[in-house]
Amino acid sequence: MPELVEQAILDFYTYPPIGGDDWRYTFQTAQVRTLEMQMLSRAALLDMANAESFEQAVDLLSGSEYALPRGGRDFAEVEEILQQRRAAVRELFSDLMLDEPTVELFRRGMILQTSGWRSGGL
Repeated sequence: MPELVEQAILDFYTYPPIGGDDWRYTFQTAQVRTLEMQMLSRAALLDMANAESFEQAVDLLSGSEYALPRGGRDFAEVEEILQQRRAAVRELFSDLMLDEPTVELFRRGMILQTSGWRSGGL
C-alpha cells in the first residue's frame, strides 16, 4: 500500500506572518471591527435593491446608522450623507494609523481616487 502523502492545508483566511507580532494596533483593530459590525448586511442591501421605490429603500435604512431625516429624501441628500460618512471614516483611519509614512500613502491614494484616477492594471 503506498504511503499517504501529508498535504499542507492552506488557510485562505489569514495571511502568512511577516516579521514578529506587532501589538501596537490592538486598539485600532478593535475600533475597525466595531465599525465593521455597523455596516449594512448583504441582506439589507438586497432588500434595498429589491424595494419597489426609492422611499421604501430609504425606509429600510431607518433602523440603521444611515437613517435619513424625515425631510426631503432625494438622491442628492443620500449622496451627500454617504460622502460625509466616507470622509469621516477616512479621517478616522488616518488617525488610527501609527506610522506616518503609511498615513501619507493612504492620503495620496485618497487624493488619486477622489480625482478620478484609475489604475490600468498591475
